[in-house]
Amino acid sequence: MNVVVVSFDVTTDNPRKIISLLLQDGRMEFARMARILCVSTGLVHKHYYRLVEKGVITKITYTPNYAALGLKHFRVLVQILRYDKVRMDALYHYAARHPHIVNYIQIMGNWQLILEIEIETNDALRELLRDIRTEFKDLITDLQKNEVYHIDKFTQMAVEYPNLTS
Repeated sequence: MNVVVVSFDVTTDNPRKIISLLLQDGRMEFARMARILCVSTGLVHKHYYRLVEKGVITKITYTPNYAALGLKHFRVLVQILRYDKVRMDALYHYAARHPHIVNYIQIMGNWQLILEIEIETNDALRELLRDIRTEFKDLITDLQKNEVYHIDKFTQMAVEYPNLTS
């Protein structure tokens, strides 16, 4: 029995164009990609799953429209008075359990922490920040809230074929 090994070259046009399309719209349907590339949907499936198998595509993400969800999105910068591991762990556990705090990022510099918060109203945010200040008054010296009005899609990779969808 003869076995034919077919290699998959991610540097050919179709896989690279699929990557470009996904960088522009990570949730694009395979059928739409096929129409844009003038190939079959099956071929797009084949290339996509090989790109995943080879580790070229590792995840697909989305960016929610918070206004459409009826939520406001804030990034709150937190300045720590003095580092105390036990109290920082308590703050982390508070943030991890709180339904409106969706991300907790430790940073270096003038601010030591970023809290990403999704919440319905400014009053609810004020109440949450008041609770945090009260609960962690020995740890936190300052909070600065910043409302995020729009999140642009960010990619670290240049889109090789930007005009495919125009």
